[in-house]
Amino acid sequence: MRLCSVWHCPSICGIASIIRGNQGSRISTGEWTFAYSGDGPAKLLELNYDTPTSLYEAGFFQWVWLEQAITQGILPRHADQYNSIQERLINAMAHLGDRIEARTLYFSCIKENTEERATVHYLQDVAVQAGLKAPFIYMEDIGIHPGAEHFVDLDNQPIHALFKLYPWEEMADDAFGEVIPS
Repeated sequence: MRLCSVWHCPSICGIASIIRGNQGSRISTGEWTFAYSGDGPAKLLELNYDTPTSLYEAGFFQWVWLEQAITQGILPRHADQYNSIQERLINAMAHLGDRIEARTLYFSCIKENTEERATVHYLQDVAVQAGLKAPFIYMEDIGIHPGAEHFVDLDNQPIHALFKLYPWEEMADDAFGEVIPS
């Protein structure tokens, strides 16, 4: 079923093909949010593949917990993390860097959201570890030049590749939503 007919949101129709096109990507992130009362099955509250806060939580905080647990003697010195999210993210970013102009991937989120900024900062750090240039720009500061082929940063430099922690459906309603290339 088409997103436009499900959401009854005309502004999303223009970029629905972009969203559908990205669903087949090998590099995708998502977060499942459940509520469980202990009585009956868990209830799915949210399924969001546009805000990868779970990567930050699982990739970074589990590592911090491991180091603290070893320091406190809770775990043996040879213990290791049971996931390899950090290492896989670095490898994926390195692969992505080989495919984007000047190995530069901008990172963005909205202003005044500490949690989202922390997640984006973590992913910027991963990109830098993978050998990419990783400038940051707030979503509100991304510019448009009439007739230009790319969005621009605050120095009017083109943004060729961007990781955004910002929902497609909100982007569709923004002023630049109609100029997103399909």
